[in-house]
Amino acid sequence: MKKNNIVLLVAILAIVTLIGIKLLNTENKSDKKSKQGAPVAIDVVIIKEKPFSQIVQTKGSLLANEQVEIRNEVSGKIESINFTEGQFCKIGQLLIKINDDELRSQLKKAEQSFKLSKDLLERQKAMYDKGGTSKSDLDKLQNENDNLNEEVKRLKDAIEKTSVFSPFEGRVGLRNHSVGAYLVANTLITNVVNTDPIKIEFSVPEKYANRINENSEITFKVAGDTLVYKANVFATDALIDNATRSLKVKAKTNNSKNKLLVGSYASIFYEIKNESASISIPTQAIVPILKGQKVFVVNNGKATEKIVNTGFRSDAEIEITNGLSVGDTVIVNGVVQIKNGAPVKINKYL
Repeated sequence: MKKNNIVLLVAILAIVTLIGIKLLNTENKSDKKSKQGAPVAIDVVIIKEKPFSQIVQTKGSLLANEQVEIRNEVSGKIESINFTEGQFCKIGQLLIKINDDELRSQLKKAEQSFKLSKDLLERQKAMYDKGGTSKSDLDKLQNENDNLNEEVKRLKDAIEKTSVFSPFEGRVGLRNHSVGAYLVANTLITNVVNTDPIKIEFSVPEKYANRINENSEITFKVAGDTLVYKANVFATDALIDNATRSLKVKAKTNNSKNKLLVGSYASIFYEIKNESASISIPTQAIVPILKGQKVFVVNNGKATEKIVNTGFRSDAEIEITNGLSVGDTVIVNGVVQIKNGAPVKINKYL
């Protein structure tokens, strides 16, 4: 009887053990499934090659098309001022006249001396031909005559310089002197500025230097003006600035209404285009990591991370230079929470 009870007890224990093992296996499978969780709904984009461009913003200044300081070349008293401050002037317009009475008096005396010297020289040549004078005496008179001739030319040139003209069309600035003031040579009188067209000067980073050239179009805005202006590049510097590692660029645009003022600060925008097709993805698909950047792609229903290298960036997209291929399905939303190998379910193709 005791033997039968022992056998029965062993049998019961064996059955209980088998049931327990089965329940444990079932629980482990359930836990594993629970840990993996339900597939995450995701939005994706399928990579295609296409031209990539970005809008770069920088700062610049408006420059005059032409600008010059008006200065007198000869000393003297101001006889007349022939412009109104801020007015438009034409090329060749008389701006200021310096009194030339003293110079004209000196010229009259020099011309008389030159005439007498010339007559004397002619007589001396006639005497020399007849052997009545020496070659050294003739040469001395010739030198004196040449010097008097140069003095006449110098005085005529000085008289011409007492009239100061505008070298080009433009607006005249503020004047610094009044009629009757005595000016020494090279005194600043005013400025003449031509602002149509007007120039825009700015710099582009070294990495974009070969992407911008003559006729490239830019847009810009100035403070206090809601309008967006367009301009075309007409010149780039011949070298990169070593201090800023940038290339200086100049553009110009029409300013016939004189709304744009020289010296104004400008916010400049220009487009950088890739000449060949490239791979780009939405910027929100990028995940920053310690050693660079990564993205998640869909592979057999699971999220798989890939390390990528990036290039140009726009507001909406970023260029991928390495790590992805055409046809890859890239996860766009919720990439910060997604884990490598997590099950995913495509909700929408972007």
